[in-house]
Amino acid sequence: APLYIYRGSELVAQREIEYFFLGAYFGLAILVSLVGVALARAMRDTSFLHYVAYVGLIGMAQACFTGLAARYLWPQATTWSDLSNFFFTSMAAAAGLWFVRSMLKTRVFSPTLDVFTLLLVAAQVVVTCIDLVHPSTLGFRITNAITFGMILMVFTIVWNAWRRDDATARWIALGFLPVVIGVLPA
Repeated sequence: APLYIYRGSELVAQREIEYFFLGAYFGLAILVSLVGVALARAMRDTSFLHYVAYVGLIGMAQACFTGLAARYLWPQATTWSDLSNFFFTSMAAAAGLWFVRSMLKTRVFSPTLDVFTLLLVAAQVVVTCIDLVHPSTLGFRITNAITFGMILMVFTIVWNAWRRDDATARWIALGFLPVVIGVLPA
Protein backbone atom coordinates (compact mmCIF):
# COMPACT_ATOMS: atom_id res chain seq x y z
CA ALA A 1 0.00 0.00 0.00
CA PRO A 2 1.29 3.44 -0.80
CA LEU A 3 2.35 5.77 1.98
CA TYR A 4 0.81 9.24 1.96
CA ILE A 5 1.94 12.24 3.93
CA TYR A 6 -0.82 14.80 4.41
CA ARG A 7 -0.75 18.33 5.68
CA GLY A 8 -2.94 18.95 8.71
CA SER A 9 -5.87 20.39 6.78
CA GLU A 10 -5.69 17.64 4.14
CA LEU A 11 -5.68 14.98 6.85
CA VAL A 12 -8.75 16.51 8.50
CA ALA A 13 -10.55 16.61 5.13
CA GLN A 14 -9.60 12.99 4.42
CA ARG A 15 -10.83 11.89 7.86
CA GLU A 16 -14.13 13.73 7.38
CA ILE A 17 -14.72 11.81 4.16
CA GLU A 18 -13.86 8.50 5.86
CA TYR A 19 -16.16 9.23 8.80
CA PHE A 20 -18.96 10.24 6.44
CA PHE A 21 -18.84 6.86 4.67
CA LEU A 22 -18.42 4.94 7.93
CA GLY A 23 -21.41 6.80 9.34
CA ALA A 24 -23.43 5.92 6.25
CA TYR A 25 -22.40 2.26 6.57
CA PHE A 26 -23.24 1.97 10.26
CA GLY A 27 -26.42 4.00 9.84
CA LEU A 28 -27.55 1.63 7.10
CA ALA A 29 -26.70 -1.37 9.30
CA ILE A 30 -28.82 0.07 12.12
CA LEU A 31 -31.67 0.83 9.72
CA VAL A 32 -31.57 -2.67 8.25
CA SER A 33 -31.58 -4.10 11.78
CA LEU A 34 -34.60 -2.02 12.80
CA VAL A 35 -36.48 -3.07 9.66
CA GLY A 36 -35.53 -6.70 10.38
CA VAL A 37 -36.93 -6.47 13.91
CA ALA A 38 -40.13 -4.89 12.58
CA LEU A 39 -40.49 -7.60 9.93
CA ALA A 40 -39.85 -10.35 12.48
CA ARG A 41 -42.60 -8.94 14.63
CA ALA A 42 -45.06 -8.27 11.80
CA MET A 43 -44.54 -11.60 10.06
CA ARG A 44 -43.86 -13.64 13.20
CA ASP A 45 -40.79 -15.14 11.54
CA THR A 46 -37.63 -15.59 13.61
CA SER A 47 -35.51 -15.78 10.46
CA PHE A 48 -35.56 -11.99 10.40
CA LEU A 49 -34.14 -11.92 13.94
CA HIS A 50 -31.37 -14.25 12.84
CA TYR A 51 -30.64 -11.80 10.05
CA VAL A 52 -30.58 -8.91 12.53
CA ALA A 53 -28.06 -10.83 14.65
CA TYR A 54 -25.92 -11.43 11.56
CA VAL A 55 -26.04 -7.78 10.49
CA GLY A 56 -25.32 -6.62 14.04
CA LEU A 57 -22.30 -8.90 14.39
CA ILE A 58 -20.97 -7.91 10.97
CA GLY A 59 -21.38 -4.27 12.02
CA MET A 60 -19.50 -4.89 15.26
CA ALA A 61 -16.74 -6.71 13.37
CA GLN A 62 -16.41 -3.72 11.05
CA ALA A 63 -16.38 -1.32 14.00
CA CYS A 64 -13.56 -3.37 15.52
CA PHE A 65 -11.67 -3.61 12.24
CA THR A 66 -11.80 0.14 11.64
CA GLY A 67 -10.83 0.89 15.23
CA LEU A 68 -14.05 2.76 15.95
CA ALA A 69 -15.15 0.23 18.56
CA ALA A 70 -11.89 0.58 20.47
CA ARG A 71 -12.07 4.33 20.25
CA TYR A 72 -15.71 4.88 21.17
CA LEU A 73 -17.12 1.72 22.78
CA TRP A 74 -14.28 0.41 24.96
CA PRO A 75 -11.39 2.89 24.92
CA GLN A 76 -9.89 1.59 28.19
CA ALA A 77 -10.11 -2.13 27.35
CA THR A 78 -6.97 -2.64 25.28
CA THR A 79 -6.92 -6.43 25.66
CA TRP A 80 -10.53 -6.68 24.51
CA SER A 81 -9.72 -4.32 21.63
CA ASP A 82 -7.08 -6.78 20.47
CA LEU A 83 -9.46 -9.75 20.69
CA SER A 84 -12.77 -8.20 19.66
CA ASN A 85 -12.20 -8.23 15.89
CA PHE A 86 -11.51 -11.97 15.97
CA PHE A 87 -14.49 -12.58 18.25
CA PHE A 88 -17.08 -10.58 16.30
CA THR A 89 -15.88 -11.86 12.92
CA SER A 90 -16.12 -15.46 14.13
CA MET A 91 -19.54 -14.90 15.66
CA ALA A 92 -20.74 -13.15 12.49
CA ALA A 93 -19.76 -16.21 10.47
CA ALA A 94 -21.73 -18.43 12.85
CA ALA A 95 -24.73 -16.07 12.76
CA GLY A 96 -24.59 -15.98 8.95
CA LEU A 97 -24.82 -19.75 8.72
CA TRP A 98 -27.58 -19.79 11.36
CA PHE A 99 -29.53 -17.23 9.32
CA VAL A 100 -29.20 -19.26 6.10
CA ARG A 101 -30.20 -22.40 7.98
CA SER A 102 -33.26 -20.67 9.38
CA MET A 103 -34.33 -18.89 6.20
CA LEU A 104 -33.97 -21.91 3.91
CA LYS A 105 -35.49 -24.34 6.44
CA THR A 106 -32.78 -27.00 6.40
CA ARG A 107 -34.43 -28.72 9.37
CA VAL A 108 -37.42 -29.52 7.13
CA PHE A 109 -35.77 -30.11 3.75
CA SER A 110 -32.46 -31.69 4.77
CA PRO A 111 -32.27 -32.90 8.36
CA THR A 112 -28.79 -34.38 7.87
CA LEU A 113 -27.45 -31.09 6.51
CA ASP A 114 -29.16 -29.36 9.42
CA VAL A 115 -27.30 -31.48 11.96
CA PHE A 116 -23.95 -30.70 10.30
CA THR A 117 -24.88 -27.02 10.25
CA LEU A 118 -25.64 -27.03 13.97
CA LEU A 119 -22.36 -28.84 14.66
CA LEU A 120 -20.38 -26.24 12.67
CA VAL A 121 -22.06 -23.33 14.45
CA ALA A 122 -21.51 -24.93 17.86
CA ALA A 123 -17.87 -25.73 17.04
CA GLN A 124 -17.27 -22.15 15.91
CA VAL A 125 -18.72 -20.69 19.12
CA VAL A 126 -16.86 -23.12 21.39
CA VAL A 127 -13.47 -22.84 19.66
CA THR A 128 -13.74 -19.05 19.45
CA CYS A 129 -14.54 -18.76 23.16
CA ILE A 130 -11.70 -21.11 24.10
CA ASP A 131 -9.32 -19.14 21.90
CA LEU A 132 -10.39 -15.91 23.60
CA VAL A 133 -9.41 -17.32 26.99
CA HIS A 134 -6.31 -19.19 25.78
CA PRO A 135 -5.20 -17.60 22.50
CA SER A 136 -3.07 -19.84 20.31
CA THR A 137 -2.05 -20.24 16.70
CA LEU A 138 -3.75 -23.62 16.65
CA GLY A 139 -7.03 -22.16 17.92
CA PHE A 140 -6.87 -19.43 15.30
CA ARG A 141 -6.23 -21.97 12.55
CA ILE A 142 -9.07 -24.20 13.72
CA THR A 143 -11.43 -21.23 13.81
CA ASN A 144 -10.42 -20.28 10.27
CA ALA A 145 -10.92 -23.84 9.09
CA ILE A 146 -14.38 -23.96 10.67
CA THR A 147 -15.21 -20.58 9.10
CA PHE A 148 -14.20 -21.92 5.69
CA GLY A 149 -16.35 -25.00 6.36
CA MET A 150 -19.26 -22.74 7.23
CA ILE A 151 -18.88 -20.86 3.95
CA LEU A 152 -18.94 -24.18 2.11
CA MET A 153 -22.02 -25.15 4.13
CA VAL A 154 -23.78 -21.90 3.15
CA PHE A 155 -22.99 -22.70 -0.48
CA THR A 156 -24.31 -26.27 -0.05
CA ILE A 157 -27.54 -25.17 1.65
CA VAL A 158 -28.20 -22.47 -0.93
CA TRP A 159 -27.42 -24.87 -3.78
CA ASN A 160 -29.83 -27.50 -2.40
CA ALA A 161 -32.55 -24.88 -1.88
CA TRP A 162 -31.98 -23.51 -5.37
CA ARG A 163 -32.33 -26.99 -6.86
CA ARG A 164 -35.70 -27.44 -5.16
CA ASP A 165 -36.72 -24.11 -6.73
CA ASP A 166 -36.78 -22.04 -3.53
CA ALA A 167 -36.92 -18.41 -4.73
CA THR A 168 -35.38 -17.18 -1.46
CA ALA A 169 -32.21 -19.14 -2.23
CA ARG A 170 -31.47 -16.91 -5.21
CA TRP A 171 -31.59 -13.78 -3.05
CA ILE A 172 -29.44 -15.35 -0.35
CA ALA A 173 -26.94 -16.49 -2.99
CA LEU A 174 -26.77 -12.97 -4.33
CA GLY A 175 -26.33 -11.57 -0.81
CA PHE A 176 -23.52 -13.96 0.08
CA LEU A 177 -21.74 -13.63 -3.28
CA PRO A 178 -19.34 -10.92 -1.99
CA VAL A 179 -18.44 -13.16 0.97
CA VAL A 180 -17.71 -16.12 -1.27
CA ILE A 181 -15.64 -14.00 -3.65
CA GLY A 182 -13.78 -12.53 -0.68
CA VAL A 183 -12.56 -15.92 0.54
CA LEU A 184 -11.41 -17.21 -2.83
CA PRO A 185 -7.65 -17.32 -3.18
CA ALA A 186 -6.21 -14.31 -5.00
